[in-house]
Formats: sequence, structure tokens, C-alpha cells
Amino acid sequence: MKFLILTLLFSQSLFAAKLIKFKGDVTINNIEAVKGQMIKTGDTIEAVGGKSFALVHYEDGSRFMIKKGLLVINELDEKKNKNNLSLIRGIIFSYVKPNSSNKLSIKTKDASMGVRGTKFWLEADDKKTYLCVCDGAVEVTNGRGSATVKRNQDITLTSANDKLKVTPPNKLMWDMAAEGFEQLGVKVKDR
Repeated sequence: MKFLILTLLFSQSLFAAKLIKFKGDVTINNIEAVKGQMIKTGDTIEAVGGKSFALVHYEDGSRFMIKKGLLVINELDEKKNKNNLSLIRGIIFSYVKPNSSNKLSIKTKDASMGVRGTKFWLEADDKKTYLCVCDGAVEVTNGRGSATVKRNQDITLTSANDKLKVTPPNKLMWDMAAEGFEQLGVKVKDR
């Protein structure tokens, strides 16, 4: 009986995300990151400098990598399969495993993205948000409308956007996306 109670208590304290690799100046909650560290609701992950990154894996095989930026984990709820993030600045490469029950949403200052079973690259700074989808689809919403960005499409959002315009990414942007996913350990199909 004691073993069962301890097992239940221990399993309830487990989180669905873990820092599996990082390079450079990476902190979680302003404290130096530790490989294997569990990620939970309320955590902030910061990778400072051009070559810094943090790679986080979920139990279902989904993963993301943040580079040169600040990411807030607003909600990480295993029971509801919800994962809500805010990208304050920087770059995130995200892979949500196909048929995953993980419901991912990411907010930037310019828009909200609803993600299901997708590989995408998202970059945010003071002036704009850029999204490139390498596989699957991302629903983008801001104060002026919504658009679905699919494989081999991108969108740039600013506070001045009158209309959401989805376009094909240029070769440089696609190549940068493929390079980021290679670092993440996920293959991207050619355009």
C-alpha cells in the first residue's frame, strides 16, 4: 500500500517536458540550466547569444528548440494535453508529432498560433513575427483576422498588418528552417 501511494505521488509530480540538451548561456527561471531538468508551468527558458540554444523533449516524442530568445511556459498540463507558450523574443523550432494529442499554442506580441501535428519555425522580435511551416498546418490569429499557414508557406506579421498574407518562403528561409530542424534531430522534406 505504501508503495502504491508513493508511486501515485511520484507520478503526479512528473512533468511531460525535459531539457535534454543545451549550448551556451541558457537559464531556466534565471538559474543556469541543467541537462535533464524538468520543465513545468510558469518556467521561463532563456538562451542568450547567437550560438545558444535549449532543446526540450516531451514524453510523446514532440520537441522544440529555442535559440537566441526568451520563452515562457504559460501552461503545461499533461491531463488536458495542453501546452501554451509565449515567445517573447527569439527563434523556436517546433515539432509536434503527427497524431499527438498534445495541443500546442504559441503567442507572440503580434499573433497567436494554434498547432497540431506540425514542423514549424517561428521568430519574434520587437518589429515582427515570422512563421514558416515545413509540414502540417498552423492557424494564425491576430486582431485583424486569421489564416491557415500550411506546408511550404510562411507569413510575416506586424502590428501594422492590415491583412494576413500567406506566401511561399524564399529559398534562404526554407534552408534556414531545414538547418534548424536538423539541429533539432528532425528531417524536413525538400520543397
